[in-house]
Amino acid sequence: MATETRERLYPRTEAQIKADIAEARARLAASIEQLAKEAQPKTLKNNAVDQVKAMADAQYQSVKGQFVDENGVRLDRVGMIAGSVAGVVATMLTLRGIYRGGQRRKVRRVARKQAAAIAAGPVKITVKRS
Repeated sequence: MATETRERLYPRTEAQIKADIAEARARLAASIEQLAKEAQPKTLKNNAVDQVKAMADAQYQSVKGQFVDENGVRLDRVGMIAGSVAGVVATMLTLRGIYRGGQRRKVRRVARKQAAAIAAGPVKITVKRS
């Protein structure tokens, strides 16, 4: 009767339990080996590089999709960007001209003062001694 209760409570044999333990040990060893492989710096670096490349490619495809579709280049979008760039360049050139014009006027003003001073005659320079 005691044996019958034990078989009912523990239906597996000792050999089956040992086999299950050995199998679990093998799975654990494989998992640890895989984890160690994934934690190596070279593997981490390669994974990070792959992720960055994938993200950059996705961004490139997204931007490309804004300007190219199944019919070819979207001229409306390209024209809009070209017009914006032309506007920025024109603004920069205008501001540059204004700034340089102001500099030229300042240089001319200083040159006229110097020419007037030279035309006025020799200048007497006095030096104070302490």
